[in-house]
Amino acid sequence: MDNQGYMPVWWMQAVTIEYLPCRNFRKGNRIGHIDFSLVSSDQIEAAANEHRIVAYGTVIHNVNVGTFRSRNVLTLVSPIVTPLVDGDESAIIPHGLVSKYHFPWLINDINVVDPIESFQTHVQVLDEGVLYQWAVARFEGLAGRSYGRWVSDYVDLSEFDKAHDEFQELMMLKRSLSADEYERRATSYINSLKDMRARVFSDLLEVHGELKKAAWRSRTKVVSYEPPPLSHFETMKIEQGEISTKASMAPVFYRAALRHSYKANELLKSTLNVSIHIADEIYGERAEAVIMATACLESVVNEIGYQKYNDVWSGLEKLSVEDKFRILFKLAGKASDYDRSMYPFQTLGEIVSARNEMIHFKPKYKRVTVRNGVSVSRLGRVLNDNLVISIPNVLRDLVEKVLSISGLNIAGWLDDKPGWKVSRDV
Repeated sequence: MDNQGYMPVWWMQAVTIEYLPCRNFRKGNRIGHIDFSLVSSDQIEAAANEHRIVAYGTVIHNVNVGTFRSRNVLTLVSPIVTPLVDGDESAIIPHGLVSKYHFPWLINDINVVDPIESFQTHVQVLDEGVLYQWAVARFEGLAGRSYGRWVSDYVDLSEFDKAHDEFQELMMLKRSLSADEYERRATSYINSLKDMRARVFSDLLEVHGELKKAAWRSRTKVVSYEPPPLSHFETMKIEQGEISTKASMAPVFYRAALRHSYKANELLKSTLNVSIHIADEIYGERAEAVIMATACLESVVNEIGYQKYNDVWSGLEKLSVEDKFRILFKLAGKASDYDRSMYPFQTLGEIVSARNEMIHFKPKYKRVTVRNGVSVSRLGRVLNDNLVISIPNVLRDLVEKVLSISGLNIAGWLDDKPGWKVSRDV
């Protein structure tokens, strides 16, 4: 049946790789170099209209491609990023209907590893202009050998074991064979591999026919609009064709608080006689440090509250940050450990008080404070340098304590990690 109508650009490429003679066996480090100029546009169009199934990596949908790539890399090296989806893999890896906004994800570039060299966990089917993806296979380890095997609950993939051995033999002979002889053997290998895949695909198209009958269940994961880019601290879910996101803002606020604290201190040290211009900058940095520190602490206690005490926490939303700290210690059976007269909880009160005065600042006269013959304005008293300089240590200690008494792991974002820096530049 012809595939008229909707046809993704990548589908043309996938069909060309799967079904057409597009390999230059005299180039490339493995089997050969994929060269699309070896086939005509008419050949590609005809193949795309004729063939309905490919196994071209894994199609990802409902997520911004930049977000996916960045999160995929950072997840490997950094423990600070939040999960992209909230436990529901089908939100981004379709099993059934595929959303309009999607892209194929291949672990390796097509000229590093030929996509048909091995099988894949998923197949894609373009059926009368509707794109489907099905999870049909898995790769399992085998005792006694260094490589595993492809298995499926739908089709027999045992032939791919033999193909693997033939591939290894071909790669071993590549350097010793003449260019003509290698091209002959490689062409024969690719053709036999395509024949094998064609037999499997024929069976899988029958499977597709059966699975398609229940594809309506996947419609709730089909989104009609382009997905937004997400922060490393945002998690998404898909319900009834709509994307919802939530953010863990504590790391963002924490880093911002530290940066503003460091900057305020640097400005203070940069000149012995603080000019009015520099004073305004210092107060600006101090105010932002205080506000971001309070926002960080509020975010932390709310995340703990909703995670540990979801049934009651919504009723505590309007309480102050200090009250939320006190309640978390009480709920954890550690009420006596929360002493507002002791560090770091005493400083917590000072930070929150300074934040409240900044947010609700009133243009009223306040008498200056005089200590040891030195007068300090209201602004200098509220945003004093000792308080702001202490923020990095106090913030860390408060976060660690409330996580610890709640039985949660210490947050990785409190320290420098790959792709994440919170320390002061030396």
